[in-house]
Amino acid sequence: MGRAGRVLVACTRDRPPNQPVPELAGYVERRGLAELGPLAVRHGVVGCLWTALRTAGLADRPGTAELRAAHSATVAGHLRALADLRLVDRALTAAGVGYLVLKGPVLAGAVYRRPDLRSYVDVDVLVAPAEFAAALAALESAGCAVFERNWQLARDRLLGELRLFTPSGLVLDLHWHVIADRSIRAAFRLDLAAVRGRARTVRLAGRDVRTLDPADTVVHLALHAALAGGHRLIWLKDLEQALLAPDAPQWTELVRRAAEWRAGPATALMLARASRTLGVPVPASVLRRLVPDRRWRMVGRLADVVSPVSRGAGSARPSVGRIVARAARADGPASRHELARRTAGWVGTAITGGRHDRDRDRLFDPDDNESAAFPSGGPTGRAAYLDEVSLSG
Repeated sequence: MGRAGRVLVACTRDRPPNQPVPELAGYVERRGLAELGPLAVRHGVVGCLWTALRTAGLADRPGTAELRAAHSATVAGHLRALADLRLVDRALTAAGVGYLVLKGPVLAGAVYRRPDLRSYVDVDVLVAPAEFAAALAALESAGCAVFERNWQLARDRLLGELRLFTPSGLVLDLHWHVIADRSIRAAFRLDLAAVRGRARTVRLAGRDVRTLDPADTVVHLALHAALAGGHRLIWLKDLEQALLAPDAPQWTELVRRAAEWRAGPATALMLARASRTLGVPVPASVLRRLVPDRRWRMVGRLADVVSPVSRGAGSARPSVGRIVARAARADGPASRHELARRTAGWVGTAITGGRHDRDRDRLFDPDDNESAAFPSGGPTGRAAYLDEVSLSG
């Protein structure tokens, strides 16, 4: 995978239109796409690889049919998301609920230089906690279906989002917070009212859509990536494109905003990872200001040496890079403490032969009491959850 990973990284890096990736043609000639194509899918960068293949005149080589289909699905998915956002807008506007659109369609349509480079499978919408119940009711009235059945679990963890399906089948994540889990939220104590108050407007398919301002966008992307493990190229590409955008935040403002989010270690780790992997120009002084703790910065560097992103996304087992990223907390000492805790758990699980990560399928297993599909709590549990959310702002 080493060679394939390096070639995929080269295809993912930002470059002028129609500039070929030098190492791609030789790699495809010798090894084909049997390894490179699936790796691009796992990293979420099919658009980057497909564009590089077309630029090199390799789009008709054997093995490209799957990539062509995946690229077409990316374009179709973006168009479907834009159509479903019209439904969301009508429903929430009629209910008097203000909302922000996060990540997927905004990145593809307003941050990336080309929308077909950014694949995504869901749309994230953020509302104020006090308006969450009204937003949920409005979306259900518009034909969206709530996947959540385990209302006891939702209340116990005070989930920051619920998963819905639009009438077209698109996944719609309705958020009242950008961090789903209560225990992790406690480490950051983010003032989302301030974040919502400085939101910006972008144009998507000729329509105005509200989203995070440029500095909050970068910090949110970094924090989301870190908490998810930081092991996919698409998350580094998001940061690259946000920092290359015409309205990219100044470094001083980005450092200040990361401190406000209490996400300096996560932001520094992911910016450093994007710099090492994709060549994103991030000054070392910025990383030092984001997290003065030298030992945490050193941990991030070592993790990238031992577990580079180009090797990630291929296994369900946690890597050093993922464990380090998920340990990022409000400051260096807190992050190192969390890393020690997670490492001890990882080692203990390895010794006992247990599972490191829950099988993703179990998260949707109606017979598993820790699954969102497990029926528990009923209408009373749902009402109690929504009441608790409304008091969380």
